[in-house]
Amino acid sequence: MTTLAPVTTTLPPPTTAAPTTTTTVATTTTIDPAYYVLELRDDGLGFADFGDDDDAVVAYVTDVLGSPANDTGWVNSFDFGVCPSPTARQVRWETPGRFELLFYTGGTDFAPDGTEHFGNYWYFGPDVSTFAVFTPEGVTVGNSVLDFQNAYGTAFVVQESFIPGLYFWHVDPVPSNNDYLGGFADGGAPGSVITSVGGGAACGE
Repeated sequence: MTTLAPVTTTLPPPTTAAPTTTTTVATTTTIDPAYYVLELRDDGLGFADFGDDDDAVVAYVTDVLGSPANDTGWVNSFDFGVCPSPTARQVRWETPGRFELLFYTGGTDFAPDGTEHFGNYWYFGPDVSTFAVFTPEGVTVGNSVLDFQNAYGTAFVVQESFIPGLYFWHVDPVPSNNDYLGGFADGGAPGSVITSVGGGAACGE
């Protein structure tokens, strides 16, 4: 009788797999904060210049303020006063103040006759937290007449109109290009308040 020696099998130690780690890298889109500053200039508004295409300017301001409250489309320019003719377009935002843009097809200092273009804006305030609105000199609706005098010096003029109690102001335009920055105030004293700021080729009454 043959006795077989027991067979011993040695198994390798178990292998523990290292856990798989997934790292998620956040993608950040950086938007220039200046994009959300509607700077009230005598030659434009924020990144938009007078003379720019109307749809492009509306799209830009819509990105900043949201959808407009009203867009008249192209209508008779005299609907808004004595404006460059024959047609004009007004787009208005409630912010809860009021922001208005006017576009013309009539010729202005900014574009020739027959060109649909950005020609004028009006800001009636007040400012809101989601965007900033001020002139390059750092003043805006709600500041005092004195604040504007300090910002612009002798170029700033405020006076009463032929209608008693109605005051308007302007910064003397550069004669060579007729750029305009002005608006209304609730009085002419240093402590009086600026109630609106407008720029460009404004319509008259």
